Amino acid sequence: MKLKTRKRDIASPGDSGVMSDLAFLLIIYFMVIAGFQLNYGFLLSLPEKGGTSWIQEDDLAIISLQADGSIKLRDEVITFDDLGRRIEEQVARRPNMTIQLLIHPQAIYQNVVDILGMVHRLKVENFSFRLQEDNE
Repeated sequence: MKLKTRKRDIASPGDSGVMSDLAFLLIIYFMVIAGFQLNYGFLLSLPEKGGTSWIQEDDLAIISLQADGSIKLRDEVITFDDLGRRIEEQVARRPNMTIQLLIHPQAIYQNVVDILGMVHRLKVENFSFRLQEDNE
């Protein structure tokens, strides 16, 4: 018994009108959305190149994030919640408080993200972070 095979008709380019309409609508949609998101980006004011600034020792809080996840504030091991309370108190007393985060290269980066989120939530204006050197 021989089966009949049917040739399928190849769709003509004129039949792809629905796809072109969909593509056009998607392009318009993403153009509109991109315009809205431009105004809500993360604003960051960087210091001038080669510029130096002087910070009083009382206005500087050095946070050290260790490889084991422990947090040190001025060489004292504290918990994440205590860090939030202390930074909030210091920023309330000294609005020009500068926070420097020293990150151990082997530190868990979720802890870094948590500290960055806390600093953002507390509206700390002066913040910097860097990786610790091997001799630190």
